[in-house]
Amino acid sequence: MPTITLPYGTGGSPGPFTDGSTSDAEKVAENLYAPNTTPDSYDVINGQLTEPNRDSWDITTQHIQPGALGGGGSIGSTTSLDFFGTRSEGSPFGEWNNSGNDRDALYRTIPGAARTFYLDYSPGLAIVRWRMFISNSGVQTSGSRDWTLVKLFVNGATIAGQVRTFPPGDNSSSRDGTAWDRTWSGFHWLGASTARLSAGWNTVSLRIATDAGVARVHVKGLDVVYFK
Repeated sequence: MPTITLPYGTGGSPGPFTDGSTSDAEKVAENLYAPNTTPDSYDVINGQLTEPNRDSWDITTQHIQPGALGGGGSIGSTTSLDFFGTRSEGSPFGEWNNSGNDRDALYRTIPGAARTFYLDYSPGLAIVRWRMFISNSGVQTSGSRDWTLVKLFVNGATIAGQVRTFPPGDNSSSRDGTAWDRTWSGFHWLGASTARLSAGWNTVSLRIATDAGVARVHVKGLDVVYFK
């Protein structure tokens, strides 16, 4: 155990308790808990243990509190959700355009593919994984094409390269899955050089924008795993 030299310990000048005087709460707190770089409080016993304290015994799971080194969570839904890409005034996607006005603010969060969670620390590594299944109306005709785009957002910002374009199937009258429906399964690694998760509240979501008549999001799910 490292030597603990209390700033207001026995023989200190003055200590937290002086006979005949009111105790000093700040000094008591400083002795009991002060996570300083130089260990000088009883906080050393509660978490600031170093290699000499191990004394050759192995560290196993019973010595680590659940969630101390990592955590995660999942969300998903099988309920179909319809997003209407009308161009009428007041429509959520009324201003959106795949080539001319692809602004982040025009994207809408997909329920079942978004998580908001609280972290006690900034993780050194986080992995986001997702999957979804979309049917997009519209046809690919000469000079006209209806689009749906889905992007990954982390704390309100898009992640470069994490985008899936869902075009309509074709201009035939058939309605089989190979002609119309699309899937997107992907993952993203938020490492030390691209860390976007921090201590506090964080949000990871898939968001959609469309100018198709209907973009129907079927099964969708999203997982987040993080490590200290």
